[in-house]
Amino acid sequence: EKRKAEEAKAEVERKRQEDIAKAQELLKQLEGLAEEAEKASKALVEEAEPLSGKEVDDMDLEELQAKAKALDQAGNDAKAKSKACTDMVLQKGPEMRAAEVPVPGQAPDEDKLTLAKLLTRINESAKLTDATLRAAKTAEAKAIKKAEAKKKLQTSESMFDKYDKNGDGMLDRREVEQFAQAEAGLKIPASYFEKNFYKSLVGDAKGVKKANFQRLKVSIGLMREQAQDDKRRETRVAREKELERLREQYQEKINDAAKEVESAEGKVSKAETDAFGLQPKAKGMLSKEMTKLADELDELVKDAREEAADAKKEVVQLTEGCEQELKLWFTSEQKKLEFKMNRFDARLQKAASLCAKFREDARRKEHEEMDALEKSVVKMLKYHQRAKDFTNEELFAAIDADKDGKIGESEWLAFFRDCEKEPKAEKEAAKEGEEEAAAAAPEEPPSEEGLTQLFA
Repeated sequence: EKRKAEEAKAEVERKRQEDIAKAQELLKQLEGLAEEAEKASKALVEEAEPLSGKEVDDMDLEELQAKAKALDQAGNDAKAKSKACTDMVLQKGPEMRAAEVPVPGQAPDEDKLTLAKLLTRINESAKLTDATLRAAKTAEAKAIKKAEAKKKLQTSESMFDKYDKNGDGMLDRREVEQFAQAEAGLKIPASYFEKNFYKSLVGDAKGVKKANFQRLKVSIGLMREQAQDDKRRETRVAREKELERLREQYQEKINDAAKEVESAEGKVSKAETDAFGLQPKAKGMLSKEMTKLADELDELVKDAREEAADAKKEVVQLTEGCEQELKLWFTSEQKKLEFKMNRFDARLQKAASLCAKFREDARRKEHEEMDALEKSVVKMLKYHQRAKDFTNEELFAAIDADKDGKIGESEWLAFFRDCEKEPKAEKEAAKEGEEEAAAAAPEEPPSEEGLTQLFA
């Protein structure tokens, strides 16, 4: 048992020594990363130093921009190296702390490399980087703003010198006119030089001095904007007039289309009204009259459809080529007309359906009329045969007037004009004890048209 206990103790000690060795190796790696971060922070401080010194006043805008770019690169490098340190601490921190575990019975080694010491160095380096970047960015922005103003002033002075042809340090009236024409494309009116503003620029001198050149530029810039505004206003007014003229033209097109729609509406309404009025008329009409009425309505529906199609086409084409500014108004007017035409097809279809039903009724009535006519003719033939006491052959001979052994249409019609007609039944009229006999009269024969249809 004692031996096993000693072996277990030895194993624990061996494992502890391995952990310590590994921790010290990791601490050495972290120390190397910390040194790199400290070097990068110091390099950043050196890179930023010119921005806070007097030499910054002598830098032009391009130099400052180059310095700002180099500063950004140095700042990114310092931050990257600081991040490498913190990343290693997060990943390997627990393993590195094994080296800090005190050994029982031994005093702590103050010079020993520990994670806590390295963390202090890493944090100080990160703080230095952040503080340097903040101060450098502020100085950089201030210096760039100052350099831009300086460059702008130099540009303005160079421009002044360019138009100061006689080199007297002033721009006289002619030189001001040349400047305005060349730089602003503006011809200065003579009245400008009489205004108090211009006189205040000149004062007692013979022209505008360099100190007042910026005010002169602003004044000419305002005049240019005013001239451009006037030109834009003229263009807008001219366009508005043109659009008003076009609107009147388009209104005429809309009115013409509206007339077509109204005309189509009238025909659709008439077809609809006539169609709904067909059925009440059918009771007292002959089949041929019904067919004629149906033909007339079919023609009316066809005409209404054609006119409705033309009106729709006219309305659809209304907005073609319309200016964009008038599109909204024009489309609104177009929609109004389209709304009126929305039910044209459905209404005409209903009228056509009613007409088709009416025509079918006419065909049915025609069959009924032919049946009745046939019965009437047969009845007349039999009555004539009885009245003359004819055999069938004698009846045929009576009809066949030319005796050619066949009956022609003219013979058929002539027979019924002259044949014996059955007298109408007597009518009795009762009047308080009096009776009056109605005279017997021959029954009217079928019409020639009916007889002709039946013969065919």
